[in-house]
Amino acid sequence: MKKLLVITMMIFSFHSAFSQWNALAGYVQLGPDYYYEGYLDFDVSPDNSIYVVYRYSGYSIHYTYFKRAKSADGGLNWTFPGIGPTATLYKIQCVAPSQLVTFVTDQMTSSIRTTSDDFLTWEGIPGSNVDGFFNGYDFIDISRGFALNNYPWGLLGKVENGEYSSTPGDSVDFAYGSVKMLNDTTAFILCRDFNYPGSTVPGNNMLLKTTDFGNTWTTIYKDTLYNLNHFTFINEDTGVLVGKEGTILQTTDGGISWTPMESGTVNAINYITERYGSYFCVGDNGLILNRESGSDIWNDISFGTLNYLKIKLDSNMTGYILTPTSILRSDEVLEAGNDPVAETIVVYPNPCRDQLNYSFSNLNLLKQIRLQNSSGQEVLSVTGSFHGHLDVSDLDSGIYFVSFDTGDAVVTRKLVIIR
Repeated sequence: MKKLLVITMMIFSFHSAFSQWNALAGYVQLGPDYYYEGYLDFDVSPDNSIYVVYRYSGYSIHYTYFKRAKSADGGLNWTFPGIGPTATLYKIQCVAPSQLVTFVTDQMTSSIRTTSDDFLTWEGIPGSNVDGFFNGYDFIDISRGFALNNYPWGLLGKVENGEYSSTPGDSVDFAYGSVKMLNDTTAFILCRDFNYPGSTVPGNNMLLKTTDFGNTWTTIYKDTLYNLNHFTFINEDTGVLVGKEGTILQTTDGGISWTPMESGTVNAINYITERYGSYFCVGDNGLILNRESGSDIWNDISFGTLNYLKIKLDSNMTGYILTPTSILRSDEVLEAGNDPVAETIVVYPNPCRDQLNYSFSNLNLLKQIRLQNSSGQEVLSVTGSFHGHLDVSDLDSGIYFVSFDTGDAVVTRKLVIIR
C-alpha cells in the first residue's frame, strides 16, 4: 500500500509540473520539400509579441535558410513576415514593438541587420561584415548596442548612430560572452581570457564594466575556474552571476564584493533574467530556479530533462524557455499565485475607452500608478491620491502597461485602449 501511495504521488507531481510548461507549436511552416533543422532562437518584444527564427533546408546540401515567425497572442496564432537570407547562424533581439536587430552568419561572414516594420524592409548596418559570428549582444535601440565576435580573434564590436566598428579584445575570448546594457553609456560584458585549445595555462572569467559606451573598461570580477555562463544587472549596484555546478554570485555594491548564494543544485546554470525584482534561472537537465522579489532564497521549480538555453518573461510574467529544439511556454503567470497583493489588483474594463477602473484590497498601500505605452514611454503617473479610476480618454488606441507600486513590489497589468 505504501509503494502504491508513493507511485501515485509521483504521478500526481509529474502531471502537476507538466501542466506548468508546454511546447509552443505552429511557428514552423514549411512546404513538403523543406525540412526543419531544429536550430532556432526567439525573443519577446515590449508589447509581448514573440519573434522566432528557425533554420530549414531543401534538397540542396549546400544551403540552409532561416524563416521568421511572429505571434501577438502568446503563441496561439502566427504570421510569417518573410523568408530570411541564406545563413548558417541567425539570432534575434527585439528592442521595441516591430523593431528588431538580427545577427546573421553566412558561411563565415557575419553581419547585423535591422528592421522597424516587422521585416517588411530591413537594412544592413554599415561596416558590420566581419569574419566569424556574433556570440553575445545587447542593443537598447536599433542604432546603439554591443556585439561580441569570437572568430578568428575576439572583437569587441559596437554600433553607434547606426554604424558598426570593432576593436580587438586584447586576447579576450568571447565564445561564451554575454552583454548587458543599462543605458546609453553603461554596460557590462562577461568574457574569458583567451587560451589556445589544449593549453594547460589556467584561464579567467572576467566581468567588465564601462560607463562611457565602451571607450574604457574596468574589470569588476575575475576568477580562474571558467565557471561563469551568464549574468544580469538591474542597476549599477545590483547584479547576479551564474554558471557551472549551480554557481550563483551576487553583488550589491557594483562588483566591489561578491557573495555566493545557495542554489541547491549542481547542474550548470546557463541563463538568468529579472523582471519586477523577481529572478529566474534555467540550465541543464530541466533546471529552473526562481527567486522572488525581496527574497534571497532560490526555489527549485524544475521541469523536464532537457537542457535549457535561456528564459524570457513578458510584462505579464508569462515565461518562455528556449531548448535546443523547441520553445516552452508557462501555462500560468509566474509567481502570481504566490503574491496575495498581486491577486487583489484588478483593472477593468479591458479593453478600455475613456475611464479605466482599478480595485485593490488596500489602496493605502499604493505609492504610485504608472501607465506606459508599448515602447516603454510613461504617458501617465499618479501619486498620493488614488480614487479607483484613471482618465485615459486622451490616449491613442494601442497596448499599454499599468504598474501599481506598493513600495515593496510592483504589479503590472496589460491594458488595451480602443477608440
